[in-house]
Amino acid sequence: MLLSQNPSVEYYYLIVYYMLYKGKEIGEPTLKMFEEYISRQKYGFQPQIAFDHFKKKGWIGSRGEPLSSVEAALNGYNGVYLMRVRRDSLYCNSLF
Repeated sequence: MLLSQNPSVEYYYLIVYYMLYKGKEIGEPTLKMFEEYISRQKYGFQPQIAFDHFKKKGWIGSRGEPLSSVEAALNGYNGVYLMRVRRDSLYCNSLF
């Protein structure tokens, strides 16, 4: 039985419930979790930007699958961030 009439809402809560952080099931991730992991890994992007990005997407990854963990999501986000930084620096260097 669905908790609501909208199945997408049910699916969203199922995704958030099974998301992992430090190997434990959590509810909806918090900004503090993002800040802690990003500072520990010394990533170059702002935690608020990454948090807003994933929250806006409904905690769904790029392939349309639910995010498995906070760590995995941020590792992937860091890869995209580094690729953009490299691309931008190559473009800027080629102008001079």
